[in-house]
Amino acid sequence: MSLLNHQILSRQAKQWVIAFHGYGQQASVFEPLAKMIDTKYNFMVIELPIESYAKAIQKMDFRNYIETLLKEYNIEKMTAISYSMGSRFNLCIAELLPQRLQKIITVAPDGVRMRIWNRFSTNTGLGRLLFRYFVRNKNAYQNLLSILYKIKFMPSSLYAFSKWHMRDTHTRTKVYNAWMNMKNLIPNLKVVEQNIRQYQIPIMAYFGKDDQVIDRACMKKMKKYIPSATIIEMDKGHNLLDKDLFKNIAAQL
Repeated sequence: MSLLNHQILSRQAKQWVIAFHGYGQQASVFEPLAKMIDTKYNFMVIELPIESYAKAIQKMDFRNYIETLLKEYNIEKMTAISYSMGSRFNLCIAELLPQRLQKIITVAPDGVRMRIWNRFSTNTGLGRLLFRYFVRNKNAYQNLLSILYKIKFMPSSLYAFSKWHMRDTHTRTKVYNAWMNMKNLIPNLKVVEQNIRQYQIPIMAYFGKDDQVIDRACMKKMKKYIPSATIIEMDKGHNLLDKDLFKNIAAQL
């Protein structure tokens, strides 16, 4: 499946970590963690599909892609680590291929609570029409964003996050591609919880106390639907991936 690609950051051990980065990142964001554990784990990163869009990725397409990688690299079990939007992939593996999971670690996990405007803009004809308009029109999105911020409909941190990632046609197109490519990769949390219990898969989820992107409502929903998860709150916002977190994760592996 050409929309999905992977990179190997290290390969000198027997066990495997497969990681999924967030929007606006590259595989290299995980290099510090890969170096910390390179004597114990090989490290593979699956990249977000942002370069083009033709047809949304289906769950079974994603499952087939992962199974192909597992066969190619002779991987029996993997530890899956993800950040933000990449956690949709991670949790879908727990839904579709739980028997291949050794452990799940999610950081600021997207895909737990889907916002109404996300579903509207990707799954309805009117929403997709408006989405394309805001992507192609130079000033439309920035004007809308400013209005939402001024009427206090959007917190300052989310305003800054959105303004940066939608700053020009190139970046807006990448957001559009990512959202449209991944609109069907929404995990069934009830199935995820059932599989975690059945296969006794440890799952950890890190949340930022001041995160306005993956907020406390997301954390509460995860606690409700995946009570097996160990929830860890950090005194940070959305940008959780740093050396301190990687040291914490490395200690869990």
